[in-house]
Amino acid sequence: MNASQKAAANIVPLLARLLLFLAFVPPGWHHLMDIAVFDPASTARLVEIGAIDPGTNTGRCLHEMTLAFDAYGVTRPEIAAWAVGVFELVGGALLVAGLFSRLWAAGLLLWGCVQFWLTSVPGLDGTWFFGTPEPDLNRAFAQLGLLVLALGVVLTGPGAASMDHFLFRGGKGKAGKSAPA
Repeated sequence: MNASQKAAANIVPLLARLLLFLAFVPPGWHHLMDIAVFDPASTARLVEIGAIDPGTNTGRCLHEMTLAFDAYGVTRPEIAAWAVGVFELVGGALLVAGLFSRLWAAGLLLWGCVQFWLTSVPGLDGTWFFGTPEPDLNRAFAQLGLLVLALGVVLTGPGAASMDHFLFRGGKGKAGKSAPA
């Protein structure tokens, strides 16, 4: 492998991990840490679910996701919303560090497929890109780009600039020879 191929094999996965971090960690932070004000109907449903206390119309932004999961018929939507928020935040952070990268990238790939199916596919209005409004088309292509990046990390690994490389490089020494037992 020549120098440019070695550089590409390590730089491209690092850039993919960085972009996936930027795509998933800020939304995870937003879902878990920011507060939203809900309309009376949403407040009533969130109280009924048990996601917020009666007498308040505010809650974490992740309860917007709770309402979406509830609309799709997910059982225990508040638990699913918390799981997704924590997964986005922790998974994205560990992915950029390169720790258990393939596992986290596979999870983000799966979550990205769910997001694409729930948000972009309905916006395509059966036209599948032809005649789709530009904002819907841009969202679909952005989501597909993230899916490709996650798939790339799953298939090729995190590259040399990762914790995985330093922790799990198969017992090889610096010169690539097996370490003595």
